[in-house]
Amino acid sequence: MKLKIKDRVSLIVYVYSLRQASNLKKYGDLKYVSKRMHYVILYVDKSQLSPIKKRISHLNFVKKIYDSSLSALSKELADRTIKESVKEGD
Repeated sequence: MKLKIKDRVSLIVYVYSLRQASNLKKYGDLKYVSKRMHYVILYVDKSQLSPIKKRISHLNFVKKIYDSSLSALSKELADRTIKESVKEGD
């Protein structure tokens, strides 16, 4: 039996009130809630991204929804600096 890893995307959801932020759990994995800035980081399946964004945007306690740009960042620089620091340590 092989374990299939699903592609996930993080959404940054700004809310008016944190009381209703826990209601977002049914749409994905709630990972972080900022009490001071009133936003929630929510992980959803990449295949379900557009329907979930539509449903969440119609909720009355949601201000804005942003896609996280973490997946668009290049990871080559981080890999290169790690490899260089390992070589220097030898």
